[in-house]
Amino acid sequence: MTWFLAGVAGLVLGAIARIGLPGRAGRGAWLGMVLGGAGIASWPALEVVAGHAAMEWRFATTLPGGDWLLCIDPLAAWFVPVILLIGACAVVFGVGYFADAWRSPRVAFTEAMLAVLLAAMALVVTAQAVVPLLIAWELMAIAGLLLILHDGERPEVRQSALVYLVATHAATLALMAMFALWGSASADLTF
Repeated sequence: MTWFLAGVAGLVLGAIARIGLPGRAGRGAWLGMVLGGAGIASWPALEVVAGHAAMEWRFATTLPGGDWLLCIDPLAAWFVPVILLIGACAVVFGVGYFADAWRSPRVAFTEAMLAVLLAAMALVVTAQAVVPLLIAWELMAIAGLLLILHDGERPEVRQSALVYLVATHAATLALMAMFALWGSASADLTF
């Protein structure tokens, strides 16, 4: 599980590098960290797919909801590599797509949000407690919204972003209601 967390951290650090480092250094660091992070985070999941035992990481907390639990079980093990492989392909495609505009701060921000989206999606499928699931879910929703708004000057893009925002937050409210019902009959909110 340590390798999975290191890979997710690599994705996040890649996003920070893309925004924080100027020029080619930022883009190169972003590309290396995102592709490397995707590969590193996928490795433990591929081990579970190959028949190794499920892996878990538990963070004991005194916050409401109980411990924070991330787990690569056989189901999550199928999703993590798929999410990260497709995401890595999108990153490679984006390098070519934004070849003429890579210096633009807007492009840098968009590429950074793609890395955040990949990290959040990997965390969503491995979260087995309410609080980390909702945190990852919200990060995923916000990163997706910011990706949609890349061409936010166009009215149809803003309209699509509004529909997306309403839909994702309606889903978040539904999740919160479901977890509130489950939590009323349970000592903690792990699943």
